[in-house]
Amino acid sequence: MSEAKSEVEYVIKTGRQIVDKKQVDQPDQLSTQIDAVKLLYNELGAQVFFITSQFLHFLTTNLIFLRLQVNSSSVCYVLPY
Repeated sequence: MSEAKSEVEYVIKTGRQIVDKKQVDQPDQLSTQIDAVKLLYNELGAQVFFITSQFLHFLTTNLIFLRLQVNSSSVCYVLPY
């Protein structure tokens, strides 16, 4: 996600400049498309953030559980007869 951020921002910024200078036949249509790209990118960022936070919560919870298991378990050796 972070690798694509600068490229997406560049496309949006360049597209806005093209719209402002009216360098296309239908600047309103291009502006709408740019808005859609920005919205999709922001939604993707929100989903990545949510999934990452859920994953970190999962890892943290399991790490705590494992530490409790290790600290509370005692080692038992079974000696053969």
